[in-house]
Amino acid sequence: MFHTYGIPEQRDSSISVNSTGTYSVTATDNFGFVSSDTVQVLYPTYTIGADTVFVCAGDSIELSVQDVPIGYGYLWNRTDTTPTLWAKAEGWNTLIVSDINGCKKS
Repeated sequence: MFHTYGIPEQRDSSISVNSTGTYSVTATDNFGFVSSDTVQVLYPTYTIGADTVFVCAGDSIELSVQDVPIGYGYLWNRTDTTPTLWAKAEGWNTLIVSDINGCKKS
């Protein structure tokens, strides 16, 4: 039997969460042995800047990710994998940020 705290009326052996919070589970086996655990789930928020930035010919602009915890991955459309990209040519630049659980935001 599973009792999950943090999600009302949850009794399944697995859960999916989509909000920040602390979740606890208590499991009781057929012999009455009880085991408990708690995990904190953090969903970071991202602020995406202006969709369009104009730069004069020959200039460049630094696009960067700020205030994202260590351990997150970055993938720019130009295959760069750092939190900073120097855009030197005309065109669109996209960024996908991912965490160790595979959650992604673009």
